[in-house]
Amino acid sequence: MSDISIVEYTPDHKEDLLAFLSFMWTDSDTVKRRTLFEWRYEKNPYTKMPLCYLALDGTQIVGHRGFVFQRYIIHDRQFSLAIPVDAVVHPKYRRRGIFSELTAFAEDSISGNEDLPFIISLASNLQSTAGNLKAGFTPVGDREYMYFLNRKSILNPPPRFHDLLVEKGDIKINICEDLKVEKVSTFMDRVRDDDKISNVRDEAFYSWRFKDSPHQHIYAYCTKEGQLVGYISLHKKNNRSYSIMEYGYREISHLGYLLREIVKYFAPITAYVFTRSRRERSLLSSIGFKPKSALVVRLLKRLGVIEKEGLPGALIKPVFKEVQDLTLGGKDVQDPDSWSFFASDLP
Repeated sequence: MSDISIVEYTPDHKEDLLAFLSFMWTDSDTVKRRTLFEWRYEKNPYTKMPLCYLALDGTQIVGHRGFVFQRYIIHDRQFSLAIPVDAVVHPKYRRRGIFSELTAFAEDSISGNEDLPFIISLASNLQSTAGNLKAGFTPVGDREYMYFLNRKSILNPPPRFHDLLVEKGDIKINICEDLKVEKVSTFMDRVRDDDKISNVRDEAFYSWRFKDSPHQHIYAYCTKEGQLVGYISLHKKNNRSYSIMEYGYREISHLGYLLREIVKYFAPITAYVFTRSRRERSLLSSIGFKPKSALVVRLLKRLGVIEKEGLPGALIKPVFKEVQDLTLGGKDVQDPDSWSFFASDLP
């Protein structure tokens, strides 16, 4: 490592870093890389500067480690968590300890924030998981999904609409591409489980995570007597693939109305169910979502159509090395039941 220096990102590095990120964002051109970088790091409402750390060989970037801050809440106490989101080392410089050096440098850099008790990784791959475990991260539960694979829906073209309205008695379902930021943030705060550690879904979160996002999203609203009683957002990964980003509901039946309607139009759909309740999983199952144990899911995983699971649901580590108390609001952060995660928590 004597010929490699580790530094904090500055705006002077931006153009070189955008070029270097082609080693990670392999399916993106320069314009898409710029858009994604600016959204993820520069537009994040919880930091003033991008939390990026670079390995340099002279002036050449040979490694990058990126984090975003997000706000979480438990029992009305708010705090920040640092989320590792990107890590890449130049192919010619791998197996030289650069990933570990970047991680250690980044942790030291962000440890000055007293409002930041933990670093938590929610989307590690095989390589980064191994590195994080060596760096002292603790695994939390198992990453798990359920899948809706209705063949008829897959064969039908996706709907083209600006506003799709379905009425079922006093229930109205509206599916559209318009995020009602204020209404959704207020609703999601009201239906939040106060006994779980969860993301602060305020207007700043929704403006950044969805409204300003370079990704495509679809929103479904369930109203009763003019009041919002259920909400779902979908990420449109491509014309034939969707994922449920998050949802909220007053009653479980309201979530059922929404799910039964969206599966008529969108498939396949992936639902991130790590930390979701048993009754939510049971509802998904009754509608036709398949768990990882289903024969068709196992077959598709063998064929490489569905990504194999088996990684931790989360990896967590105290920011301060001397901290022994792994609790927040009296909740054990190593227990999956302490958390309420959605796919929208993964920036």
